[in-house]
Amino acid sequence: MAFEGLDDQSQKIEHLQKVVGTIETHIAKIGFAPADAESVKEAITQMERAVDQWVRGHDGDATVGPFVDHLKNTYRKAIFEQAAAGHTTCSPVTPTAASSRTV
Repeated sequence: MAFEGLDDQSQKIEHLQKVVGTIETHIAKIGFAPADAESVKEAITQMERAVDQWVRGHDGDATVGPFVDHLKNTYRKAIFEQAAAGHTTCSPVTPTAASSRTV
């Protein structure tokens, strides 16, 4: 029976890895004016909506909640970094980089 729970966790992790790839594709397309704080805020709002949309169905899951918070913080930081560098889109953050960054 212990393996059943492990299989569920493995499937959840696999699903979340796919979600990260999908989210990054979407986030890479979000444009903003780097010198316009409102535009950067809107890009962050769009990113957060994308994350929420792709993890829908896992609300309240003890494993997914911290992961979602980590993703949002990682992408928020990436948007701010891209804006500070004068870029008009957010370069995707690879899943490996996103999981290894500290928030």
